[in-house]
Amino acid sequence: MEILVGRLHIQVTPIVKQPASRPDFRAAIIGAGLISDVHIAELRKLGIEVVGIVDSDFARAREKVEEHDTGRAYLTMRELFRDVVPDVVHVLTPPGTHAAVCEEAFAAGCHVYVEKPMACTEADCNRMIAAARKAERELCVGHNLVHDPLMQRVRQMLAAGELGELEHVSAVYSYDASRIPGFAGKWYGNLTGGFLEDLAAHPASLLVHLLGVPREVHRVAVPATGGDLRRVNVLVEAERGTGSIFVSMDARPEEVSVELRCTRATVTVNFARMTLNVDRERSVPRKLAHGVSNLSTASHLATQTLGAGARMALGKADGTKGIHSLIDAFYQSIRAGTSSPVPGEEGRRTVSLLRGIWPESERIEKRPSRRVIDADGKLLPGESLQPLERGSGGTALVTGATGFIGRHLVAELVKRGVTVRALARSQERARELAGPGVQAVVGDIADPAVFPGLADGVDVIYHLASVMRGSWASFQLVDIAGARRLLAEAKRAGVRRIVFTSTLAAYPIGEMADGTVVTEERLASAVPAAASPYARAKLAVERILLEAAARGDIEVVVMRPGLVFGPGSTPYLTHLPHLGVLRGNRYLVFGDGNVRLPLTYVGNTVDALILAAKAPNANGATFTVVDDNLPTQREYVAHLAQLTGRSLRVTSVPRAGAHLLGFGVESAARLARVNPPTTRRLLLGKTHKITFDCTRAREVLGWTPTVGWEEGLDLNVQWATSPHGRHNP
Repeated sequence: MEILVGRLHIQVTPIVKQPASRPDFRAAIIGAGLISDVHIAELRKLGIEVVGIVDSDFARAREKVEEHDTGRAYLTMRELFRDVVPDVVHVLTPPGTHAAVCEEAFAAGCHVYVEKPMACTEADCNRMIAAARKAERELCVGHNLVHDPLMQRVRQMLAAGELGELEHVSAVYSYDASRIPGFAGKWYGNLTGGFLEDLAAHPASLLVHLLGVPREVHRVAVPATGGDLRRVNVLVEAERGTGSIFVSMDARPEEVSVELRCTRATVTVNFARMTLNVDRERSVPRKLAHGVSNLSTASHLATQTLGAGARMALGKADGTKGIHSLIDAFYQSIRAGTSSPVPGEEGRRTVSLLRGIWPESERIEKRPSRRVIDADGKLLPGESLQPLERGSGGTALVTGATGFIGRHLVAELVKRGVTVRALARSQERARELAGPGVQAVVGDIADPAVFPGLADGVDVIYHLASVMRGSWASFQLVDIAGARRLLAEAKRAGVRRIVFTSTLAAYPIGEMADGTVVTEERLASAVPAAASPYARAKLAVERILLEAAARGDIEVVVMRPGLVFGPGSTPYLTHLPHLGVLRGNRYLVFGDGNVRLPLTYVGNTVDALILAAKAPNANGATFTVVDDNLPTQREYVAHLAQLTGRSLRVTSVPRAGAHLLGFGVESAARLARVNPPTTRRLLLGKTHKITFDCTRAREVLGWTPTVGWEEGLDLNVQWATSPHGRHNP
């Protein structure tokens, strides 16, 4: 219903949650990207059957079906509708496709939930609105902040007259774009304002919802470097007041908030922190007013923080900034036969505001998906790759070339006469590789546009690129999807062999007893029960590549090196938790401190990788690569203390303590409904005394480690204490 408060028209949607929908309510997901996980989770929570997932990348749709154990995978909507016509279609494709996809869904008789922004142009928005009316179906635009529970509370206060008349709205959205792998090459580049426009859709939707039709839009500043927009400031005059928008990819900390200045109070909502603060005029002496206000705000925020934490632990909080709440409200409206909580007209007005910020005539040229740096460190124009000049040792492509192992591998290949094409995400770090024998290519392996022609003229691919930490979705985008595209490009270009760098975490170490000798055959194809996303992704890529080798598509060798150390990494191994947690001069070690560390000096690792590229009998095989005569945790720390002059000591945590800590972490994560950062099995695995058998690497590859751990640690400490190296952690 709509309530008039002064000049403000408020559309009020009840907050009360209704019972789950009928079991026969069916939905389909169009677009299997990152956001689809959020939609599927809420649909399952509501008891709504997901009958199909459609994506132009059929493998991705199939993976999403398998991951959520729901529906069937389809390549096109036509195939979906041949099997089943769902009640609702969730359109999660790039905005440039929204109009066509929505028209097809409406023509089939479906209601539609479409992600923001509604479309790229007002004309496309009008097409969608007209199609919904013709089909007599509802269209809901995914402006989730509008329907966040905190915003619903604000709307109720406005409607009840508690805040007075609304005068100004200020919305902020700051975000670290690097958290999205490959974002620069995604569909954001097709928006007039690029990725910044996608972010701006959130605060723009709040202004439109609260202030109505935008009339004048003044873009105050859009600083940019090389066409790469980083921030924008906007003033808006609308039919019911004024507003401002600030969007940035640089401002820290990240923030998603809105402030409403009214005649009787100022309201601030922080969506990320799930807090709402109301600052009112107080009937106390002016000198005391600020102090009383501060105390009241502090108490109020503390109470809300505790309440939000409790709701999160009980699974009763909407931590999606309103996505779950909006989806629920949309299905309630369909069931009740009422209008959509965020109708198409509101989505069209938001697009109108975005076009006011970035007129179509100012469309920014899409940033190239890849760039080439010449031997002098200069960035070449365009995206085209220069042909590789074959060296005396042949040619190679190295992905993840600026990583710790990658840098050493590129340097050694060049020494051996190999011409290297080095792929790296960072332009600055790629410049460090540029030089004779190296063609540095800047590109993100999560971007499909990076791959065409990447393997031309290449004999061997060393595939090292990987996400090191993050959500499973990030590993799917970078590791798994990237491996599939790399494999396809390698096959097209006629590459002879791929050498893939995996991990010892592929073995179920946490399940092994003391004294176990680990060989490549020991559950090598199984996913450990407590595997991290990193290990799961490495195993998935192993399977993809080894299946290709079994089909005869290409030769593949999988390498599982130990804990790699050496110059270029810290000798304190703070990046490798197997040694222990360093606090001051004390290492906290799980177990008795006498577990042997499965170390591999970086030079020994590089030798093994290069041998794997040449060994005639290595195709289709997996190799463990760990050095000889390994130290225990205590022995390593003692030698490190001697080399550095620090009084380093080891404090051991017995297995019972590791078990209790793991249990506590698992329990807390279960209450919060998040994945635990560690588990009992992983912690107990650090206490197990096992041995890695490298016989296969010795016999098939002819590999023998040439640098012992003590010499390697000496070299590592020398590097770390040199002017160009790292210093103490």
